[in-house]
Amino acid sequence: MRMLCGTILAATMAVSISAHGGISATYNERMVALEDCRISAMPFNRVWTGKQRTLDQTRLAKIASFDLREPGVLEIAGVGADLPARLYPFSESNRLVRTERGLALKLDRPSQYVLDFGAALPPLHVFADKPFNIERRSDDIWYGPGEHHAGIISPTNGQRVVIERGAVVHGELFLCGVTNVAVVGRGILDCSTFERADARAQEFRKSHGLPPVDTEFACHSCVVYASENVLIEGIVIRDTPFWSLIVRSGSRHVTIDGVKVVGQWRYNSDGIDISASSDVKVKDCFVRSFDDCLVVLGAYLDTRSYVAEDITFEDCRLWCDWGASFKLWSPPYANKFRNIEVRDCAFLNVMSEPVQISDTCGSADTRIEDIRFSNIEIDMDGLPLNYAIQKTDDMRYPGDSFAKELTLAYIVCPHPREDHGNQNFVEVADPSGYRSLIRAVVFENFAFPGFTPPLVAELFTTVPGQEVRDIEFRSVPPVNVRRRGNIGSVKANGKEVK
Repeated sequence: MRMLCGTILAATMAVSISAHGGISATYNERMVALEDCRISAMPFNRVWTGKQRTLDQTRLAKIASFDLREPGVLEIAGVGADLPARLYPFSESNRLVRTERGLALKLDRPSQYVLDFGAALPPLHVFADKPFNIERRSDDIWYGPGEHHAGIISPTNGQRVVIERGAVVHGELFLCGVTNVAVVGRGILDCSTFERADARAQEFRKSHGLPPVDTEFACHSCVVYASENVLIEGIVIRDTPFWSLIVRSGSRHVTIDGVKVVGQWRYNSDGIDISASSDVKVKDCFVRSFDDCLVVLGAYLDTRSYVAEDITFEDCRLWCDWGASFKLWSPPYANKFRNIEVRDCAFLNVMSEPVQISDTCGSADTRIEDIRFSNIEIDMDGLPLNYAIQKTDDMRYPGDSFAKELTLAYIVCPHPREDHGNQNFVEVADPSGYRSLIRAVVFENFAFPGFTPPLVAELFTTVPGQEVRDIEFRSVPPVNVRRRGNIGSVKANGKEVK
């Protein structure tokens, strides 16, 4: 048996499991309900063709979600002594101990964890939540325990959507041009009954005057569109047909707090995307996605704003099953990105390029500046997996392959391209009018509590008018910097890198 990048690989394994063939959980001797979800079994994604991913590329997983009202112990029964169990993040592995009944996870504050058992049992996602108490108002959209087929949920100014623990709401949330709206609770927003090009989602967008490009592949779990003063807090987002939660089109003053994104297995199911919006705070969130976990992008689809600024991701735990843990990319407009920070986060599972910053398409004046990463934990047991692209319907996953190194920073200006839709980018014939600047990107205090792979940084530009400069690595293990094109100052631990 060997463990690589947090995945336990074994051809055969003797396993002791309780008689009912699964696990159960209690917190301080109170039963905790376990919910099912589906996750990716392999890093094998593709550009959308109209056909959804097949279930043979997935596996089942479990969710244990409960209010943490006092310190205590989550006991997990049904895990035999000969079954390997690994707790993520690695830096908190001392919280987990074996007992006669199975496992005990000591908890003293709200947080999120993943217990991985390899191929023998579904992984368990533990969400120990802040206690939730709220008084009902007459204008609330309220979902109590049980199943609800809600369709499109669209609150109006000043309204609240409440999803109680024990509620499973099948629907899409769409906050369209509203102010002072809150979506709160501890229940599940489930999009499994929606397709990627869902007729209900398309009709809603048309009725609200969104352009045709917005309806082509319309359906996310939660959309914050051109809205202000929004709170999304505490809910679980499960099984999204496309990007899970997107804040876009000039939205401002948005807080996403304690949201758990899990059960993402369908093609291109990003975690949390912030598009051309400002003053956005994402904190204490968990994301396990089958594409990029956290994304900042410029104007896309409806171009009401070209600025993404004052965006913070803090105390988040990220499990990337394909793509990047953090990705910043710019569609073909004169986008501006300023003051974006990722701090105090744990990357629980990474692919070979966990941080990607790219002027993907180029414009006459793209500026990406003041981007900071600090106090980041990266959990690895060995060399990172390479992700694969499925190119045809009958193509099969080629099997795991491992990179020889971890590209900690991928900061690039590729040849300018036109966006022909559906991720079809075509290089322009004449790039002479394009201007791009990526500057002031800092990586500080990165820790590898498990395995530290060889680290590299890929920095490049391709045509005149593009520039990357003022890149700095502080309190980071040695990084081999590879550069080509117009690359300015690069520093590693206080020294200029030539």
